[in-house]
Amino acid sequence: MVSLSLFEKLHVHKKACILDVGGGDSTLVDDLLRAGFEDITVLDILELAVERARRRLGTQADRVKWIVSDIRKFKPDRTYDVWHDRATFHFLLSEMKFVSMRKLLVRP
Repeated sequence: MVSLSLFEKLHVHKKACILDVGGGDSTLVDDLLRAGFEDITVLDILELAVERARRRLGTQADRVKWIVSDIRKFKPDRTYDVWHDRATFHFLLSEMKFVSMRKLLVRP
């Protein structure tokens, strides 16, 4: 997996605090747990995606902090050493472009 290889290339410490944004349907959390990372938080807007990941991981899911939230409304209660993003910002930028274009096209 590309993301996990980047963690390795960057020598991310196993105790680093990791936030995986949009990671509900991703298997990165599985890979991170297998690799020995200890402080993993997965945030996703879809509760269903988080629940699927939790079921997939079984008892290993208890080693992960799970957050169901819209990233635009997320207020972290801690700092993170690594912020991994599964194309979430791409969607946010697309939404911003859409809103900007709509303002140009729709007259009040």
